[in-house]
Amino acid sequence: MKHNHFFVLIACAMILVSMVSCKKETFDYKPDDGQNHTVNPGKTNSLTSSCTSWVAVGNGKFSDRLDGILTQINTPPSGSNGISIYLVEQGRDLPINSGFKYRLGVVWAEINKNDVTVFYQSDDRTDNLPFTSLNIKIVSQ
Repeated sequence: MKHNHFFVLIACAMILVSMVSCKKETFDYKPDDGQNHTVNPGKTNSLTSSCTSWVAVGNGKFSDRLDGILTQINTPPSGSNGISIYLVEQGRDLPINSGFKYRLGVVWAEINKNDVTVFYQSDDRTDNLPFTSLNIKIVSQ
């Protein structure tokens, strides 16, 4: 009799382990707004891009707009930290959401709907861009 209970206990444990280890392709979550949301498994939580199409705005300010880039990542859940943007430099991720001192100026990023625009403002207001491209990482948290 004890022998049968042992096998039932082992079978239950195996079923429980297999249920816990199953991979779900979409994740439903219920944030504070009370609505159900589904994370799209075809999208990612981070991506990298190069800013190479700089436009002089004037007075030493330059911009590069990445049209629709946020449609490629998951929308962050409400109550989260949102979307963070980093300058990738020598293997380090430097946050530029609110500005970062960089090559005799400041680099920062702004989000407008599905677009991200990266800006550079030189300290001396000259119209010389001290680089040709910047690598950025966008992270949905």
